Amino acid sequence: MVALCLFLAAYTVANVVLYAVNMDYSRPDTGGTDFTVLSSFGLVCSFVAASAGLVAADRLGYPAVALGCVVLVGLAVVAGVVHQRRFPAGPAPTVRTDPGVATPDLLTPTT
Repeated sequence: MVALCLFLAAYTVANVVLYAVNMDYSRPDTGGTDFTVLSSFGLVCSFVAASAGLVAADRLGYPAVALGCVVLVGLAVVAGVVHQRRFPAGPAPTVRTDPGVATPDLLTPTT
């Protein structure tokens, strides 16, 4: 029961981060649509991964699949850190959409 509570707490934190990133990548004019598409894509990926994990667990056993998932999470963390180091935080470039009004361009990576 404690493990389940810890998992759900970590899952909640991960969702907060994921939705914050989705909101950052949403364009001001079409934010609702962008956020929905990005969120839906993440949910479809999680459903496909869960289905594949259940099939693999049936064929390979749960311990092997759990170990494989831990390895995949470790690789994802490393890839995320490498990606973050390639694009350090800085001021977002701006794009003029209306005379005199500058909005941040969140879809173009800073160099």
